[in-house]
Amino acid sequence: MNSNAEITLTIEELVQLLLSPQLPNIQSSLLSLCQFEFRNNHSEVNKDIVFSNQEQSNHNNRSNNNTTSLLLLNKMNGLQIENDNLKNKLEQHIMQQNSLQQQLNQYLSQQQQLKQDNQILQQKMDEIQISYNNKKIIKNRHDAISKSVHRDQEKIVLAKSLALNQPLRKFSGCSGVVTQYPFGNSKRNPNNVQTARSNQ
Repeated sequence: MNSNAEITLTIEELVQLLLSPQLPNIQSSLLSLCQFEFRNNHSEVNKDIVFSNQEQSNHNNRSNNNTTSLLLLNKMNGLQIENDNLKNKLEQHIMQQNSLQQQLNQYLSQQQQLKQDNQILQQKMDEIQISYNNKKIIKNRHDAISKSVHRDQEKIVLAKSLALNQPLRKFSGCSGVVTQYPFGNSKRNPNNVQTARSNQ
């Protein structure tokens, strides 16, 4: 079939063709003829187009694959870096937690030691308080005894002391006669007898 062949129809023939019940068959036949003509006359072009399309598709696929691989690689590198940063932060957090735990243990140990020292000091204070109270009681007793003794000493000092050479006087009843040296072994002179009235 010549590629330059032309089909010429008048308007009436075209109307009749369009109104013909055989229109689908005619359309199918025309389509088949066109495809046959196109295949025979443009086979090389079709092959080139197909090859070109296939090559472009392959290139696009390779480019897309390379781009996808590069994106995935970059994403994996970014995730690896982020993972390393998280690991470092986790290690630092663990170290800080261990340090805080050690400080807490030291504080608890110091608190326990201070509590024991406080108990010891409290016991010593209680002992000192007991000793002070006992000494105070003893001092009060001693002061009371000292005051009593001092009062007795004052009474003794206020009492008139007797001289060794002072004669003893003994009243003999209502007469007022005082007998000096009533003891028989006295060596004093019995003539020096005086009465209370004579002394007045």
